[in-house]
Amino acid sequence: MSSVSGRLEVLFWSLQSLVWDDYLAVPECRQAVRDVAEWYARWADPSSPVLDVGCGTGNHTLALAELGYQVIGLDLAGGMLRRARAKAKQVSVCRAQFRRADLSQGLAFPTGSFGGVLCVAVLQCAHDPGAFLRDVAQSGTGKDRLGLCARH
Repeated sequence: MSSVSGRLEVLFWSLQSLVWDDYLAVPECRQAVRDVAEWYARWADPSSPVLDVGCGTGNHTLALAELGYQVIGLDLAGGMLRRARAKAKQVSVCRAQFRRADLSQGLAFPTGSFGGVLCVAVLQCAHDPGAFLRDVAQSGTGKDRLGLCARH
């Protein structure tokens, strides 16, 4: 991401990481994160890895990992990933990894790498939503569903 607007986007989301988890102080918001993970778990095979696209500070990634899933969380912003990794270190057995990815450049995974893909509150960040959804769907096996959640 070399453009000025791209660098500003990374900076914006990295700064957001400083306050991103403030909403978790509200019990209903903490429950909403668990609800999304439990919703996903109703239809996803726990033996297949999961891709969490636009993972932010890792709330949904870690909730899925607590349910026994092996999860890779992707995000653009280094600040978000630093917070996610710090939270993962606080978990005794963590089945989550966090990686930087510019979603506008496509995902660097072979077709069928994941049994499922979760995208929570990320579609509005896609520069080309159609291309983004095609790329995300290709990362899954084709047998499982894409979990696309607009609410945060």
